[in-house]
Amino acid sequence: MTVRGTTVIAAILAAAISAAAAPDETLFDDGVAAFTNGDYAASAASLASFAKAFPSSERISDARFVQAKALVMLARFEDAIVVLDTFLELSPNGPHSFEALMLRGEAMVAASPLTPHFGDAAISFAMALETDYIPRNGRIDATIHLADALLRMGDKIGAAQAIGRLSAPGRREAARLAETHGFWRVAKFLPAPEA
Repeated sequence: MTVRGTTVIAAILAAAISAAAAPDETLFDDGVAAFTNGDYAASAASLASFAKAFPSSERISDARFVQAKALVMLARFEDAIVVLDTFLELSPNGPHSFEALMLRGEAMVAASPLTPHFGDAAISFAMALETDYIPRNGRIDATIHLADALLRMGDKIGAAQAIGRLSAPGRREAARLAETHGFWRVAKFLPAPEA
């Protein structure tokens, strides 16, 4: 799991603890706590039950987001994609939309050995770059993922255009990060970072 995702889950957990939860919404609190404790199966189950029982809750988008992260941790990528699509319908421009779109794209890439989703993954990463709430360094992260998905599809022109939207320092940082985080296609495609 990325640092980006861990920070978001911590913020959701903090909000859940500080909010006065209705007694019937303990499924939400249990699901988030299970995720935090690494019990992803219990987290996904509790949050699915919560979503079914309380579809109009103010916490439904947070529940769907954490549920999707738990499903990814369980390598249930296709299920995670379905939950993320639901999340994005509920909160298309919300504060977690960047992370959800990134997670959706990552799940599509991870599911790709079974069913090719690189085109949909590229769309998800491109949409992440269009969101209102891009965290610091998120633009570089999303660009690396987008370029990787495009290169997997054989679209070198699209990958070059995506990378070309970064500033010169951003391209150097992307080259460094692609190398250190195992995005070999992107690392080979980009010029080596200057010392």
